Amino acid sequence: MSKLRNRVAIAALVTLIVLPGKVHAQSSPVTLTEEPGTYVLANGIVTASVSKKTGDLTSLRYQGVEMLDQVPATPVATRPAAGQAPPLPRGTSGHPGGYWSHDATSPKTVAAVTIDPKSNGGRRAEVSVKGVSGGAPMGSGPGGTFISDIEIRYALERGAPGVYTYSVFTHQPGYPSSSLGEARFCVKLTDFFDWMSISLRWNGPYPKDRHEDKYDFTVIQYDNQAFGWCSTSKKIGFWLINPTVEYLSGGPTKIEFEGHLDTNQVAAPCILNYWRSSHDGGAYVEVTEGERWNKVIGPFLLYVNSGAEPRAIREDALAQQTKEATKWPYDWVSGVDYPHRGKRGAVKGSTGAARPTRSRRREDGQADGGLDTPSLHGDGRRTRVHNRPAADRLAD
Repeated sequence: MSKLRNRVAIAALVTLIVLPGKVHAQSSPVTLTEEPGTYVLANGIVTASVSKKTGDLTSLRYQGVEMLDQVPATPVATRPAAGQAPPLPRGTSGHPGGYWSHDATSPKTVAAVTIDPKSNGGRRAEVSVKGVSGGAPMGSGPGGTFISDIEIRYALERGAPGVYTYSVFTHQPGYPSSSLGEARFCVKLTDFFDWMSISLRWNGPYPKDRHEDKYDFTVIQYDNQAFGWCSTSKKIGFWLINPTVEYLSGGPTKIEFEGHLDTNQVAAPCILNYWRSSHDGGAYVEVTEGERWNKVIGPFLLYVNSGAEPRAIREDALAQQTKEATKWPYDWVSGVDYPHRGKRGAVKGSTGAARPTRSRRREDGQADGGLDTPSLHGDGRRTRVHNRPAADRLAD
């Protein structure tokens, strides 16, 4: 009997040694702390800090290690030459951390707790930072400003090694007309991330020893829904996981950036989630005066993990994407225009091609289809079907 007890004790000790993260996660409820200008969400695995002014993710620590480039700027002593732009301060990537290109900065910004972990036993916390436009342009992204109210939310659940974020755009009927060509969420990581994994093709050490144009690192968004960077020294991965593609634009053949080094002096590793873009052909938003227009982007997951080597870390991220997809739509999202599972429908039918498109390989016979509102043109011509062989998709 004593030998059996000893074996049980040894087995329990081994479990605690091998799986400390899981044991810790199960015993650590989510906490939410308010500091001057910042919300801090923590669950014993990750700690996320959110700006109450902008909605930026200013810090994300995984098991005590900072993941984001968020070091305060240090002034540069040298003065720029005549006609040249001043150099970036050392220690900053221009706009560090994680941020939406169109943030919540406005004359009227409201920060609020939308899910209090004290009300659910520490199962989940969520915070909101909302900028009220009042008819004035918002944001400063690559696609310019946009006239709408913008709400940014972050959520953390018990046991999760990552934080969810989503954004809500609301153009009120009283606002002027506005258009938007590009909009994205960006994460800039610390410099120990050196292995970029954005697709099967781009999955390896970033080529720092030679010049690479960021346009070389483009992929088909719909085929790469878990992408990010690994650290070969820290054995850590940081991933952006889209559980669905329904909030992305451009269709199932849309080519887009998902990762590269930042194009400035600091050259921070970047992860990009373009939900609206004109790159390589895309889509844009045009909203007229008097129109109420609303869009929810996300939630998607900023996921942090660890493992023996980058390929194993990536496989875990891909498995996590599959789990997130089965949970979509998330049942914890509320207070915004986000239909839950019971309020969503399905479209069934068949389509055929009178003259099949040419392709090098057609053995899988798989097609990607898209639906649009027929009334936009009266003939439904924006409904498109893209037939791409599996071999072509895997090469992206």
